[in-house]
Amino acid sequence: MWMFRDFLDDGTVVEAYKHTWTRQYLHLDADGRAYVFTGGSSYEEVDPVELLADVLRGYESRADIVRRNDRMDGKRIRTTA
Repeated sequence: MWMFRDFLDDGTVVEAYKHTWTRQYLHLDADGRAYVFTGGSSYEEVDPVELLADVLRGYESRADIVRRNDRMDGKRIRTTA
């Protein structure tokens, strides 16, 4: 989810997004560059692929949760559309 916008000293606009489940942040600019917040008003540019992997670490997909809970008390769980 989008959380806020920040501005770097060079004028770069950084958008902050928080992953709903892991609660970890992605800080991205319009050119696809990624940053980590280092404190105060400072950011450090990082590899976007590595940052995304860090944000998703420990994330359990909804599909895995549904598969694990496919049966409950011997009855099949069904969803309706």
